[in-house]
Amino acid sequence: MMKRFSTAIVAALLCVMLSAQEHIRFMGFPVDGHIKEFAQQMKRSGFKCTTKNKKAGAWMFRGQFTGQDCDICVTFDKATSIVNSVMVYLPAETEKEAEVHIEKFDRMLAEKYPEASRNVRGLGRESHTEFGMPYGIISLWKSPASLERYRVAITYFDRINNTKKMETEKNDL
Repeated sequence: MMKRFSTAIVAALLCVMLSAQEHIRFMGFPVDGHIKEFAQQMKRSGFKCTTKNKKAGAWMFRGQFTGQDCDICVTFDKATSIVNSVMVYLPAETEKEAEVHIEKFDRMLAEKYPEASRNVRGLGRESHTEFGMPYGIISLWKSPASLERYRVAITYFDRINNTKKMETEKNDL
């Protein structure tokens, strides 16, 4: 009897711990839920949906991020339509302008997430910085957008939803 009771308590605690897991946040709301619900939050924040591609698992939005015009790609699991990442693309006229944005965002992310592990990957023009947390990763990088223009990108990658997606895919193997 005591063994069953202990097992029930452990199971209940695991359920509470799993449901209490945090999702990474973008503009204050969790990177989670059905794409249609997420799109409503984006619209309430002033973004306009410009492209819906269910086959690719991505919707594009246009609006303002940190006071600048930007494009945003929201990706989701094609089978469940659950959001798993948000990518912000900010244009920059020159590589120097892109570097100024990167330095500013890097400093702000380090202040906002002091507990995050910080890792710089890659070299030169394609390098990026990752801020890793138990609930997700925020990546920051610059890249050439064309011959003369650049873009700064910030990706919010939700660990919980991406882990679920990977587990589903592994079950198919």
